[in-house]
Amino acid sequence: AGLGADLILVDLRGQDSCASSEGTVKIRDRLSVRLTINATTGIITGLNGSVAVIPTELVGISVRSGFGRALLEVMPDEVGERTLLYSALEDMPGALLVSGYAPLREGHMIGDRSTGEARARVQEDICSGWAKGAPLVEALRSTGMSLVPIGPEAPTLESTGESDAWHEMDALAMHVVRRRRRLDVVADPGADGGFDIQAHFRDSYGAKEGEMVLHEYLVSAATDREAARVEGVEVQARVLPWDQCPGAVASASRVKGMLVADIPRRVRTELVGPTTCTHLNSTLRSLADVSALTSLATSWS
Repeated sequence: AGLGADLILVDLRGQDSCASSEGTVKIRDRLSVRLTINATTGIITGLNGSVAVIPTELVGISVRSGFGRALLEVMPDEVGERTLLYSALEDMPGALLVSGYAPLREGHMIGDRSTGEARARVQEDICSGWAKGAPLVEALRSTGMSLVPIGPEAPTLESTGESDAWHEMDALAMHVVRRRRRLDVVADPGADGGFDIQAHFRDSYGAKEGEMVLHEYLVSAATDREAARVEGVEVQARVLPWDQCPGAVASASRVKGMLVADIPRRVRTELVGPTTCTHLNSTLRSLADVSALTSLATSWS
């Protein structure tokens, strides 16, 4: 609702679609939900949208603490089915955290040298960029100020031959942070069957000069023919904010061999510390939606 406002406005949109071998695309589900969140507490203060059932019980719940448990209590069936609505809501805490870039970039988050040491201790080793001794940590320790990364101009995703894969969105407004995700699941026609997966992840910011990329990953994976277990994973880091960040790419190999259903829990508990990246983890957790998309594909009619 503007820099320095008491409310953060959240616009969640998504769609599930299937493409036939002839190229016919059918939209199977659409999502449009708007939320308001208290900027200080992270508590949801209102929500409305186009889905049949809006979980109004989420009003009054904090997105910053225990949100995953709250979703399990409020919408257990959707959690189990990995519905479009649940997938979008589940990723909201990470996206909300990244939205703090807007006030940081515009100078609304002024640090104090006297608190730098304490804040650095809290932050260090949470990921590769914030590894102990890294420039990001030491700058915070000595000045009390967080460094501000500046990323490249964002290429238009819809012009890359993937126009059917992205739903329509307005141009990114100034001071807005956007998270975009695409998950494609394709049946492998080879003798071993299985599915080929591609997950595209981008965080961007509406700067004065235009849309700027903060983080961007492209993850390719493969599952067995039941889409039950990950058999391989490769990561392409397109844009990362700090020199230390690419060191986290290798952590994705730990997902190989995991059951698809176990990925969210295991990524949260096992992929932690200075060899990992929270944004890569968000991308890897989305692989759990493979089971929901294969169900849509097999029900094509």
